Amino acid sequence: KTNVCRDVSYRHPYAAAIEQALERGCMQQGNGRFRPDAPISSQEFSSFCEAFFGQSAPRPHSPITHAQAIELIGGTIMQLDTAVKNLTNHGFSVRVFKTQQEAVSAISQELSGRTIGFGGSVTLQELGLFEALSANNTVFWHWKQTPAEAREEAASAQVYMTSANAISETGEIINIDGTGNRVAAMLYGHEALYIIAGTNKLAPDLSSAMERARNIAAPLNARRLSCKTPCAMSEPMRCHDCGSPDRICKGLVVLYQKMRAMDMEVVLIDQELGY
Repeated sequence: KTNVCRDVSYRHPYAAAIEQALERGCMQQGNGRFRPDAPISSQEFSSFCEAFFGQSAPRPHSPITHAQAIELIGGTIMQLDTAVKNLTNHGFSVRVFKTQQEAVSAISQELSGRTIGFGGSVTLQELGLFEALSANNTVFWHWKQTPAEAREEAASAQVYMTSANAISETGEIINIDGTGNRVAAMLYGHEALYIIAGTNKLAPDLSSAMERARNIAAPLNARRLSCKTPCAMSEPMRCHDCGSPDRICKGLVVLYQKMRAMDMEVVLIDQELGY
């Protein structure tokens, strides 16, 4: 293996993150050197955050070095890289976009003349995908149309789109449902499935992803829907495994690997989206 640059060994704990920072042009190396111990300027730090997160950020009040800047952000980069690798190993196609605008543009350009079903998703709503795809496709979404009819049409659409309550770095995808249309559609019945999520949905492993789905995503969705459930009404919000008639976590699906009968693509956007 070769070193990242003259003064950063491939054994450096953040070698992969430093390499990406250099490749994206957000941190410069002079004369083949990264200068890990040199102070980072406010402009460099802002460019670094812009390149990785799509938004600038002020440099921390205390002076920090290039290496410390990498340490602040390297964990997130490594988390995303690990998730992509393991999802790919599990048979999913995976694409990563820096911004939601890039993701929407790419998806809109590749889908035309198709029937597309949507699962309930704050992420899809924030992306404006229904409006973007409706220009050249027939899109069914129970959030925008008569619910019963839209769910039925979505169930037999050529393409189905949803988000995820959690995605583990180890390559599993979790969704919780109250009605079941979304989790059912993830398993069978379409030519292609798109799972679109922000990197805030990532969790280190399956156990952590389950924890996120049950104790972060589900309570926030219950509160959004004004459900009278203990999780939505408690502080801090957490699952009580309740018997409330308003309970929305009635079915849970874990995709360990790509299902045989349809194409499955995970679209990760390096921004915070949805719950």
